[in-house]
Amino acid sequence: LKNNNALPVWACASGDSAEREIACENATLDVMKSAISQGKVNQIVIDPKAPRKMGQVLKKVLSTPETQKQILAPQYIVLAPALDDSKSWRSALLEWFRTDVVKINP
Repeated sequence: LKNNNALPVWACASGDSAEREIACENATLDVMKSAISQGKVNQIVIDPKAPRKMGQVLKKVLSTPETQKQILAPQYIVLAPALDDSKSWRSALLEWFRTDVVKINP
C-alpha cells in the first residue's frame, strides 16, 4: 500500500463451522500481510454492505498487539459508513478500535 491506497478485504464465505471461521480469518490475515510489502495499512474502510461476520473476522485478525504492529501504520483511520442506524455492530467495532487498539486518544 502506498500513501493512501485502500486495501480491499472481501467478505469470506464463513459459516457455522469452526473450520470455515478459521479459514476466513486466515485468508483475511494473509491478504493483509501480503499488502504490507507495499507499506503498512493506513486506512480501513468497512463497506456499508459488509456482513457483521466480516466485522467479527476483522476484529479477530487484529486482536493481538503483535498483528496490529505488523499490519497497521502508526497513524491510520477506520471508517464504517452505514446506510442506516440498525448496524450497531459497526459502532461497536469502531469503539473497539478507539478503546482497545489505539494507544493514544486524540
